[in-house]
Amino acid sequence: MTLSQINNLKLVEIEIYNYCNRRCDFCPNSSVPSRQNKKSPTIMDFEVFKKTIDDLLNLSYNGVISFSRYNEPLAFDTLTKQYVEYIKSKSTIKVVANTNGDFLNSNNIEIFDELTIMDYSSKGAKWWQKRLEKLSCEIILENSNNEFLFFKTPQNKDVLVFLNFKTNATVEDRGGIIKTSVVKFKNDRTKRIVPCLEPQKFLGIDYNGQVMICCNMNSEFHLDHSIGNIKNDSIENIILSEKRKKYIEIMASNDNTIFLSPCEFCQKEPGRYTRDNPGIFYNGERK
Repeated sequence: MTLSQINNLKLVEIEIYNYCNRRCDFCPNSSVPSRQNKKSPTIMDFEVFKKTIDDLLNLSYNGVISFSRYNEPLAFDTLTKQYVEYIKSKSTIKVVANTNGDFLNSNNIEIFDELTIMDYSSKGAKWWQKRLEKLSCEIILENSNNEFLFFKTPQNKDVLVFLNFKTNATVEDRGGIIKTSVVKFKNDRTKRIVPCLEPQKFLGIDYNGQVMICCNMNSEFHLDHSIGNIKNDSIENIILSEKRKKYIEIMASNDNTIFLSPCEFCQKEPGRYTRDNPGIFYNGERK
């Protein structure tokens, strides 16, 4: 493996189970009923997870690991903590997540180095400040504004609340899956004309082991674009695969006529953790 193939990789997103308690219209989960089965969720095998983490570390991966695919990472927080603690026992890699905040408590708010709470129900600043102060979190006013509240937990972990998500956010069409939404789309169905570096900077590992090249794709809808499965192949082989190499070349091209079909109307720019200076803030200027 060349250094560039692992050094260019900034974010590995892992989904250790498939359950989410919400069905938001801006998320593909809204049309996947099995995602709401809390009694018997599909869980990623812990041994498969451990091998994948070990292989990443053996490759000297030093980016961010996120538990934010299409599930709710705090719904089964004891399970999530077990998986996160395995990473922490092996490395100092930053581990982050997004949550809807429905299962938030004083214990699970400390699981991640950085936790972003999405205010999907538009509860607003006062409600969230009161909620987090009850969990002994301290608001950092100089890093807070009308869109975001920033807190420090008792263990000095970072928590960001994205306020009034449905009003303040814009979303992609999730690889062509979402046709209408209460949240504004990032474009007016204009075709993408600029290259995308997401395939070389991002890996998304679904609960079923399938590995995707973009956060807007998931294997329930874009299985044809999976670049491998960690159940039957190593993460090294998947990173080095010809299919991934081909996708990187296609999406880095200046010829939009060859772009992948799920990317046709996507205007995605580098994300918080795939930009040059990764971090919890949506505005890259703040530290």
